[in-house]
Amino acid sequence: TLKIPNWLTFPAAALGIALNFVDGKGSDGAIDSVLGWLVGAAITVVFSLLPIGSGKTKEKLGMGDAKLVAAVGAFLGWKAALITFFYFSLSFGFISTFILLKTLPWKALIYLLMSTFSGATEAPQTDYSQYNDAKKKPIPAAFAVGIGTLLTILFYQQTLVFFGAS
Repeated sequence: TLKIPNWLTFPAAALGIALNFVDGKGSDGAIDSVLGWLVGAAITVVFSLLPIGSGKTKEKLGMGDAKLVAAVGAFLGWKAALITFFYFSLSFGFISTFILLKTLPWKALIYLLMSTFSGATEAPQTDYSQYNDAKKKPIPAAFAVGIGTLLTILFYQQTLVFFGAS
């Protein structure tokens, strides 16, 4: 359905805040968790409203995606929410590129390359409808959020060191 329901994200965020409170961190853990929720939501909403992309859709990312990143931030804290968004962006870029490459009319592209070197003038008839349809379809972001979260958990310390924030 390409929808992330509220009944999943809001209780998950509340659970993340509660677990960080109970985990021996007390109110500091809960504050870090709330900040993680706020940072996750804010950065995703800001990026979803930027004028990038085709401009044909109102939202680049859905608000369900923002709530999902916010819930991840509630579990992992505000620094990890930023790192998760970084890895999410990379993952989403790779997934988007793969989806579009899968639908490219490769025969026409190969012919174009070969005709450049051989001097042929007639291009084969190519149906670009599959490629155009793929460009119009929304690309599910939740999978990329999951990959970003997993990469954050696996490479949290290394990423902090890489960005000089350890």
